[in-house]
Order: sequence, then C-alpha cells, then structure tokens
Amino acid sequence: MIDVKVKTFLTLMEEKSTIQCAEVLHITQPAVTQHIRALEKEYEVKLFKKEGRCLVPTEKAMEFYRMAKQLTTMEKHIHLSMQKQPAIPLYYGATKSIAETILPSLTFSMLQEYQGRKFKLLVQNTKRLLEELEEGNLHFALIEGNVNHRRYVCKTLLNTKFICVCKKNGKYANCTNLHELIKAPLLLREEGSGSRDILEHTLHSFDVDIEDFTICHEFESVSLILSLVQQDAGITFIYEEAARNYIEQGILQPLLPDMFSIERQFTFVALPAMPFTEDNEKMYVFLKEKLKNVSSVMDI
Repeated sequence: MIDVKVKTFLTLMEEKSTIQCAEVLHITQPAVTQHIRALEKEYEVKLFKKEGRCLVPTEKAMEFYRMAKQLTTMEKHIHLSMQKQPAIPLYYGATKSIAETILPSLTFSMLQEYQGRKFKLLVQNTKRLLEELEEGNLHFALIEGNVNHRRYVCKTLLNTKFICVCKKNGKYANCTNLHELIKAPLLLREEGSGSRDILEHTLHSFDVDIEDFTICHEFESVSLILSLVQQDAGITFIYEEAARNYIEQGILQPLLPDMFSIERQFTFVALPAMPFTEDNEKMYVFLKEKLKNVSSVMDI
C-alpha cells in the first residue's frame, strides 16, 4: 500500500488546492499541510512555494510526482496480478490509425491464442493512451506517434510510410510542389494524435505550418477522413497501410511522393519494471510474429 502522505501529495498536485485536496481525501486542511511537511522533512526538499494565494510545485515536486505516480501504477498492476482468476483481463490500447489498419487481424489472433482471457481495448490518440498507461489502466499500447524512449519501453512492431494522398485524378491530383499543395483543403486528425504530431514535424522541416494551408478541417476518425478524400473534399497525410487498398483500387493516389514518403514505426509501448513486464514481452513477441505473416500477405 502506498504511504498516505504520498497519496496526499499526489492529490494536491492534481487538485492544485489544499481545500480541494482535503475534500477529495476527506481529511482536514491542517492534515494536508502536515503530510506535505513530513515529506519535505523526510526527503530534505522543498515541494511547494507560495506565489500570492497560489501554491506552486517546485522542480523537485515535479520530479517526485513522476516517480510517485509510478508507484500508484505499480500498485494497480500488483492488485490485478493477485486477483484469483485463471486468466487476468488484458487491458490494452491502440491509436486510431493502428486500430483501423493492422489491429483487426492482430486482435483475432490474440483471441484465438488466449481463449478464455478477457480483452478490453481503448482506441484513443497518443496523448490519451500515454496518460492511461501512466495511470495503470493499460498493460500496453500500440502507438504510431512520437514517444519518449527514456520514459517507456518502446519496441518496433512495424516500419511503415507516412504519405500524402488525394482523390485519383481529382482536383488536387496535379499538385507538383508544396506551394500548390498548401492551396488544397487539408483534412487532418485532432491535436494529440500521433499522426498529427508527425505531420506537424514533417511540415516544419519544409518551413511550413498547418496554418499555411488555405483551410484545415479536423476529424477524429481516420475512416471519415478517407471517405472525404475519396469525394475530393481535400488532401490528407496518412499511413500507407490505411490508404493501401484505395490506392491499389485506383480511388486515391499519392501526392509528391519524393517529399512525403516518410519512414515511421508502429510501436509497442509499456511502462518499465512493472509486474506485467514479462507478460508484455511475450505479447510483443507474439504480435511481432503474427504481424510478419500479415505483412507478407499485404506485401508491406
């Protein structure tokens, strides 16, 4: 069990108020103050400072928060490990690009391999999935965005390409340079998504921002974006796997392939040194092997 003082500290960091912290924990404000002072004395650091009426965490507090948060995550994982069940439920996440491309076949293989085990999938953007990992609500996540490799265990599942596409022979099919491309409506994912982050970094390498496009439309659905591109509503940047069938069928076509054919990875992401580390390693090996079979069929 986590020390009550650490729980108080974590709650205070999240609530940003001793009043709110006390209400959440059902203790008094003086008790909150006592717990924080006890931690400061024990670790010989200053965790908070007063700025007017605001309580502001110090750099040491931010460092302590990141480490203490891992304790709560580990506690959740230990609790799950100790459950008297023949098969522990598997909680995993995937970004939307992965969920709509390689995940259906992988999930079928998982269900076949681990019969009797309960699966629960969360499909969200990269930012949200990493938050859920930190909270201990996921065992692992399949992500295509940028991830801090020093903070997480990151293993490559698949190398893929990030490309720009439009309707085959549509209004924007004759774009031959970036200056012409930014005149087309841009259909893109919401902020926080891995593909949005990659797109922004890619455009910055050409000294271009998303705002430089004539107009931008944001959608949280990969399938909706693809449908709109097929109807010639604009262009989009997407993983090759998501658009592969449409390109092969002559419905969509790549744009400026010499500029936008960026090698990226679909990544298996987990927290280090957790009770499920061994299980995660086995799952990664299993998915990697299954993905080889899928990739050979798709000629990825």
